[in-house]
Amino acid sequence: MLKISWHTLTLQDPYHYRGSSRNTKDSAFLSLNFNEKIFSSELSVFPGLHETNRGFYEAKLPSDLFKNLKLPVQMLKSSNEVREWAHQYYSPQLAPNILQALDTLLLEILGFNKKLPSSWQKFFDQPQWCCDSARLITQLHHSFELKNQEGTFKIKMGRVELEQDIKNLKKWMSQNPKAIVRLDANELWTGQDLETLLSRLTATELASIEYLEDPCPIRDWQKISFSNKPPLALEQTSPNTPSDIWVYRPSSTKGFLLGMCELEQHLQESAHVDVVLSSSFETELGLQWCIFMANALELKRAQGLGTLSHLGPERAPADHLQVDDKGARVCILRA
Repeated sequence: MLKISWHTLTLQDPYHYRGSSRNTKDSAFLSLNFNEKIFSSELSVFPGLHETNRGFYEAKLPSDLFKNLKLPVQMLKSSNEVREWAHQYYSPQLAPNILQALDTLLLEILGFNKKLPSSWQKFFDQPQWCCDSARLITQLHHSFELKNQEGTFKIKMGRVELEQDIKNLKKWMSQNPKAIVRLDANELWTGQDLETLLSRLTATELASIEYLEDPCPIRDWQKISFSNKPPLALEQTSPNTPSDIWVYRPSSTKGFLLGMCELEQHLQESAHVDVVLSSSFETELGLQWCIFMANALELKRAQGLGTLSHLGPERAPADHLQVDDKGARVCILRA
């Protein structure tokens, strides 16, 4: 029987969306008793990204959803086979964050029973899943007061006047000359704003920008004549959107398995384009599968998963998860 339990999580920094400010978010933890073992997953609910009505999810997740669940006879060989098996039991037309939660619940069952593709099973069977901050975790940074930081930081831009954005950014870069930054403006800049900002940065400052994420509307980006503009990253909703880097959030795109299939194909066909996974402020329970996805796809850039430090202490109800609360390292210890 599938069970759903709701928890309201505190955000350490208020989340601003469409003129409102929020200090909490909901997460639902799913549990399924299968073959006398309890398996768990997380359904992330984030304002602006997902439907936030609890009744919406409870109507989509009846307790008997997996009543006839049966393991495949043999080990599955590919992400496509895993997807086809999983989607016998629920519709792939569900909301993406529901897909992600159900996908990861079934992946937990498959991995425990040694049915995952061998390239995935080797990660599942490791005693811990670790992501080093230098390789797989980006920290989301809102304060411009830190000094002498190293590693990769994602800086939210466009929330203040352009001149203040430029002042804040140059201050950050001067105080943290060894840091790599990703600037995310969520299309709050115009093309002219972006050209103005880039023209005010030195060559050294420009070199420290790994990429610009959703800086302005794509039609504006295509008109920018700045000769040394950094690479473009776009939050991916369509495989036909032109960019240098795909920013892919499973919980708001296609879930885990459909997402894996799409990304595997994309990486095979477009070797010049990178992928960066993005979290929806999941707890450890949800993030472990984003980490698994990054490892299984052999993604090389720092991944956008360093968001645990933004959540309060009341997180995943699971004793076997251990996480460095500073977001520098995530270790999921498997019993």
